[in-house]
Amino acid sequence: MLVFYNGDILNDDSINKLNDSIDNVIEDKEAVNLDYDLLTFALKNMLINRKPIKSRPKAVETYLSKEEAIKTMLNFFKSIDEEYYNKAIQTVLQQSNKIKMNIYNRKKIKNYDLQDENGIKEYDIGGSVSSRKGFSIVHIPVNDDKHLTIDELYTLVHEIVHLFDRPDTYTAPTKNDLIEKGNFEEDKIDAVDLLSESITILFEGMLTDYLLKNTTYSRSAIKEHICYRTKNLYIHTEQVYAMLLLAKQKEKEDIISREWIKNTILNNYFNPEYIKAILDNIINNNGEGMQIEKRYAIAGLIYPTIIKQYLNDKENGVKKIKQYIELVKNNDFYGALSVFDIQLNKEGINKLAQISGEQEHFWNQIIESEEHSL
Repeated sequence: MLVFYNGDILNDDSINKLNDSIDNVIEDKEAVNLDYDLLTFALKNMLINRKPIKSRPKAVETYLSKEEAIKTMLNFFKSIDEEYYNKAIQTVLQQSNKIKMNIYNRKKIKNYDLQDENGIKEYDIGGSVSSRKGFSIVHIPVNDDKHLTIDELYTLVHEIVHLFDRPDTYTAPTKNDLIEKGNFEEDKIDAVDLLSESITILFEGMLTDYLLKNTTYSRSAIKEHICYRTKNLYIHTEQVYAMLLLAKQKEKEDIISREWIKNTILNNYFNPEYIKAILDNIINNNGEGMQIEKRYAIAGLIYPTIIKQYLNDKENGVKKIKQYIELVKNNDFYGALSVFDIQLNKEGINKLAQISGEQEHFWNQIIESEEHSL
């Protein structure tokens, strides 16, 4: 439980570092054309509507041979769409000179700074896709040379899906790129940057549906992943909401005080046990986490609406998902959201937050159920 020292959760040095970190958050806000007041409202509603998972299963891990894991991944994509299946095959078989997939034992990599001839890093500590000027490397770190766990199977699917919405000449933007680009000039929002994680996490949910209905893999391992992803999205939501509240205060008063933190943050739907951890994390990454974490917070808001429609009507759901992905790829932020009738106003946000809470409750029912299918 969080212990308050003399009513404060940060000492003088930490509060100064927090103020410096929030300057970086403000800089990130200024680089991205987004209604941050509306995003703050949305994240607050998500926290209010959250349906926490009550129990966490003890995972009995399933170890799949590398070949079986790849086969399961391909069968999953084939069950969704032939185009995505072919893209996955092309990636696995290294049939494109612009896409390379590295499945490697993370314990054997001695230098994570290595780059290929295109200036793309060869390896990453976690699963990721690094892209530069149309060339991509899919990083799949694993703990064993011959086997993958269920979590690593999810990583395999998640990272390959990142290839679906990226334009042929895509280079992942840095914050400086966004600033120099002048994202406000054309009044556009970088759809690939902000919506790509809604697609990957959507496919994770679709994979859960597939595994429970089409395999005999450890149910507890699958349910453990549901718990991980649900909790992970909540943490990102909480983190971004905190950064936005802090940034708004810094913009308003030019300073964030310990007293303001105690009186304001603790009254904005945070569990006090996590407050110090959240603030410490902002300080430790110097506020630079905003660029990545907001993608996951937005995904947590949007993907439940999409997967709900998919599970209710898979044939029509896949058609709409493909349309959504193409519009993201074409950098049409609002067009993509309109596919699923997502409205970025207070009424629309309330609806998204409600469905997000319902989806979390749905996953909780799966976790607590003894059934083997959704």
